[in-house]
Amino acid sequence: MRLLLWVLISMLSIALSSCAAASADSNERLVRAVYSTVRSRDLATDDGPKHTKRFLRGESSKIVNLKQEEGVFEERKGVSQKLTKALQAIKARYLKWEQKVLVPGFKKMAEKGVTYSELRDTFRVRMMNSGRWGTPSGFKRYARLYSEWLHRTGRSHLAK
Repeated sequence: MRLLLWVLISMLSIALSSCAAASADSNERLVRAVYSTVRSRDLATDDGPKHTKRFLRGESSKIVNLKQEEGVFEERKGVSQKLTKALQAIKARYLKWEQKVLVPGFKKMAEKGVTYSELRDTFRVRMMNSGRWGTPSGFKRYARLYSEWLHRTGRSHLAK
């Protein structure tokens, strides 16, 4: 039952994010057209004379011109595009915070002269008696970020 609910929610979000209608609160000029003179094929494939899209809210005879000479009318974004933008913003904030936290430790290690290979070996030694067969990905990422920081700050001789 839970799986069916997730399928329905995902189908609803896909349908809402791929809608090709103009927004209801648009400030652009609405072009009036008689519904009977507009062929549905022009609206469905968007190859009409002025690249018009059907205005789904309100009267059925309203047509919105999305490509005007003054500037391009920005269509309302779908749910998936908004979600993607929000996740990218969260990721950027996290990576910025992560660098702020990691850089002081990187500076201390660079002052001590710890190389990239020594750091990787330290992680391997620490994991020997833990029961895991390899180095966890978090340790590998930390070592990779240290190596990138060494290259960025001009300490490439430590990034061996």
